Amino acid sequence: MNAPTATNETAGVRLGTVEEACAFFRISRSKFYRGVSEGLYPAPIRFGPRCVRVDLAQCEASVRARAEAQSRGAN
Repeated sequence: MNAPTATNETAGVRLGTVEEACAFFRISRSKFYRGVSEGLYPAPIRFGPRCVRVDLAQCEASVRARAEAQSRGAN
């Protein structure tokens, strides 16, 4: 019997590295972590001492929410 393989997409959650999140937002790591502390970007999920992932679906949702807020005039 084959064991299931690990994927980056499980139950609608798309996990990526911090580097992938930074590439998505086109920002540096330091700016990403500063934005996390300010509530601009989703907080990373720590799975272990060297395993940190970001929910990429939340990244996309944060961009949509900011775009909607701007279109309503609420910066």
